[in-house]
Amino acid sequence: MKRLRGYKTELWVKPAQIEMFKKHVGVARYIYNWALATRKAAYESDEKKSLGTFELNKLLTQLKQQPDTTWLYETSITTQQEAIRNLCKAYDNFFRRVKLGTEAPGFPKFHSRFSAKQSFCLRGNFAVTPNQIKLPKIGWVKLKESNYIPTTGARYLLATISTSGGRWYISMQVEEDVPEPVQPTGLAIGVHMGINPLVTCSNALRYEAAKPLKKHLKKLARLEREKSRRQKDSSNRAKTVKKIGRLHDHIANIRAHNLHQISHDISYSDHSTIVVDGYDVREMKQGTISNINRAFSDVAMGELRRQITYKGEWNSSAIIKADKTFASAHICSVCGYTIDTKIQIGERFLCPKCRIDISAKLNAALNLRKLAGKPPESINACGEDGSNSPQ
Repeated sequence: MKRLRGYKTELWVKPAQIEMFKKHVGVARYIYNWALATRKAAYESDEKKSLGTFELNKLLTQLKQQPDTTWLYETSITTQQEAIRNLCKAYDNFFRRVKLGTEAPGFPKFHSRFSAKQSFCLRGNFAVTPNQIKLPKIGWVKLKESNYIPTTGARYLLATISTSGGRWYISMQVEEDVPEPVQPTGLAIGVHMGINPLVTCSNALRYEAAKPLKKHLKKLARLEREKSRRQKDSSNRAKTVKKIGRLHDHIANIRAHNLHQISHDISYSDHSTIVVDGYDVREMKQGTISNINRAFSDVAMGELRRQITYKGEWNSSAIIKADKTFASAHICSVCGYTIDTKIQIGERFLCPKCRIDISAKLNAALNLRKLAGKPPESINACGEDGSNSPQ
């Protein structure tokens, strides 16, 4: 069977290659901003035109023929086309959010050369060896991790080169042939997420979050104070900014490694059905104090749920996402008694009806597991089966 996968690894780059990378990053940013300005101007004109990918690509050809922009020929055409495609995708997402009306629309913004992360995309003919990759218009670049990107039986669709913390990374989108996964035969599992612990499963397994931001917060604050004391546009300030970028990159890598370990352990443990919490993390963060808001961001529950979902589907497990109104923490997993959702649940769940005393996190995971036997739409917010209720 065919499967789309992403492979991301660090690159060993030479100074000349870094200059070429920076040139492509600058061109991608320039074309994105040019396309955004062109599309806004066309819509604000009397004709109210809405330019798409095809029209912008035609205007790009005219732009490159002008005497002041002949330097665009020094970079790959696919980088420029992908920048236009990314802008059109940003517009599509904006219109989708306006239509749904459930969140802030987020109109596309101009890209800044001062942002922490810079990237560009490439398409074309790629050649991959165990420790090198050949990029269009750039040439052979060494991979820091050998035998990671597949060299045979794969079709390379897109390469995204990005920089973070002074390091350069490549992310390859690959279509490859993989064997059909064996259908899991194990029991269903409920996965309840929180801050401490990050995950509690219905089989009583618990996974703690790495919380790298919390562990490096003092060092980050010290570097920020150091940066504020440095004179603007000085070399010492630039060194401190580089240190801060590397620390943020280190924090993100620790968090990603922890999330991938947890999601892999849950998704590939022969569970026929995986039921995950469905609450909206962004809604939970609204109105909370800054420390709790930062804790939500540090554990990255939304990213963990995304990883469990796609990895579970790769393993042929059925994935059920509970409704965000499902009060799993307020329902007794033994007798089904429901406590008022306005009441705060502590570390232990004590049922007023059957008097069972159980961990509140485990109780929520057990309630989630019960959804595996019923379609999610038939479960109401109190955990009752509403499929046979009178209409």
